[in-house]
Amino acid sequence: MATAAYPGWMIDCKTEVTKSKEWSTVTRELHAAIEQELTESHVAQFTDLSEAEKRLLMNRAANAIQHGDAYKSFNSKLSTFLDHYLNNYVGQQLLEEFPSESKTDLILHQVREGAFGLLRRWPEMKCKLHLCFNQNLPDRLRQMAWKLNLRNPKARSSYLEILKADPNSAMSVMDLDIIHKCEILLQAEPTFRNLSHNADILHAMKAVLSYHHARKNTQTSLVDTDYMLVIPFIVHLLTTLRPDQLVAENCRALLIEEYITFMATRPLYMKEAFNPESNAAMQNLISTVADILERHGSKLARHMQKTFKAANNLEGQEALLEGLKSLIRPMVRCMFVGYLTLDTVLYIWDQHIIGLDTPIYDIVPTMAAVVLKLLNQTLMECSTLYGMEEALKRDASSLTKEQFMYEINKHFYQDLFAILNKDHGRLPVLDPTQMAMPWSQWNKNVIPPNLTAQDRQQAREQRQSKKQRELYQRHQEEEERHRQKHEEKHQREQDEKDKQNLEKLLQQERQEREKHDRQTKQEIDVLKKEIDRLKMIQQPSNRPGSLSEPSSQGRQPDSPPRTSSGDADRGDRTGAEKTTKDMLNHFANGARSLGGQSQ
Repeated sequence: MATAAYPGWMIDCKTEVTKSKEWSTVTRELHAAIEQELTESHVAQFTDLSEAEKRLLMNRAANAIQHGDAYKSFNSKLSTFLDHYLNNYVGQQLLEEFPSESKTDLILHQVREGAFGLLRRWPEMKCKLHLCFNQNLPDRLRQMAWKLNLRNPKARSSYLEILKADPNSAMSVMDLDIIHKCEILLQAEPTFRNLSHNADILHAMKAVLSYHHARKNTQTSLVDTDYMLVIPFIVHLLTTLRPDQLVAENCRALLIEEYITFMATRPLYMKEAFNPESNAAMQNLISTVADILERHGSKLARHMQKTFKAANNLEGQEALLEGLKSLIRPMVRCMFVGYLTLDTVLYIWDQHIIGLDTPIYDIVPTMAAVVLKLLNQTLMECSTLYGMEEALKRDASSLTKEQFMYEINKHFYQDLFAILNKDHGRLPVLDPTQMAMPWSQWNKNVIPPNLTAQDRQQAREQRQSKKQRELYQRHQEEEERHRQKHEEKHQREQDEKDKQNLEKLLQQERQEREKHDRQTKQEIDVLKKEIDRLKMIQQPSNRPGSLSEPSSQGRQPDSPPRTSSGDADRGDRTGAEKTTKDMLNHFANGARSLGGQSQ
């Protein structure tokens, strides 16, 4: 079990409880009761049972020992530990953190955090929310209650799979018509004024209704109540989220999951009128409302009966039932949305949703009767059915949730609370005016008290000194972070300069290398030309038209000997060859030198 989900005082309390002798005693009795249940059920091992069977057997065993002395002692010890550790935790907050909230507010906040952790860990304990009947639920607890009671993993996963495979399949063919009607509704309805002119709210509402219509697979448009019933789901999320967060995929999936589940589980009288079962359920609801009015507002019931008799040409009880049907049916089908303020609507929906796990519980008839009872004076002034309908539509928005809570507590609390918890065992009725406070330390200071002015001054000085040390430490850490940032910035600038210098050096070397390459190429070209010229010199001269030497037979014997031109030519060639070799060696050495420099 992850401890991060629970407040610290709850973890400390659990540690102490598990060390107590009361815990050891009650666990021994619980194990004995489990063994007895296994024996009676002819089950060899507890591990042979499924998870559901294990929970059922554990509940039976717990119910078997909850009236014994061991359980009572353990419950008393647990209450004492909770009182002690919660009070100590809040007292420490008051001394160290100087909160603006009162001690009572801090205690309630910590209790809510503990309840959130327990419900997240064990969602099957949602029936414990019945204790919140006729209470104004905090925003986060309301979201938790709606999420647990309207949980539908199949609907959520189906939407996400369709959205992933083909987003267009999650949209209705009448998508444009739906968003147009949503915009008109938000702007026209006075109780929705705070929701109008916001594109994110509009698109979130459209996404839910478009998917709802696509699932119906029909060409007919949605009815007006479908549009009205999506509003509370958007409003209850807006208590902790910004409007732009509603269009996120996870929020849209949550809205669709809760809306689809609510529409599937809503009472029959809220569904279409052409359904025979719906008409029968509506008739039962009207009968219940009429009975409540006759018991708690007989004068109004007689006035309505007289007024409806003239409108419908009916007599007695039949006239009252038919008139009430015409009067409250539109309000009931949309579960008070559009009639009451959104804050009051959320309160009524809370009372309905926390009882979804109890089929026989239905708060709607009582709330409808309370609306008429609270508007008693206005309705008594109306002489026609039409006038009552207009008065209901006009003046119901002035009613507050506190008025509803007072009427429920005064006339209906005991009966409704008993119905709500009929199948969930006994739960205490928490009425602070009728019961003693179970905890005694919540209004006491168990933190060591500061009895004298010197003690209080010393405690203040210690707290101030601690805060100054923390501030100094934070200041030092901030300076160290700034220094590190400055050094990192300086190092980055230095690295950038070094990089630029290296790039300049590389550019210079590149230019020098290109220059040496050009010079080498030029000298090689000159050398090639000189070689070609010398090769031309080495070749014998064969000029056309030159005379051939006279034959030795034709020479005069007495002619003096002459040096032949061939010897002269050989001498010239030998000198030229030597000169050529010297030049070749010279240019070869120069080329090697230039080549080495270029490298």
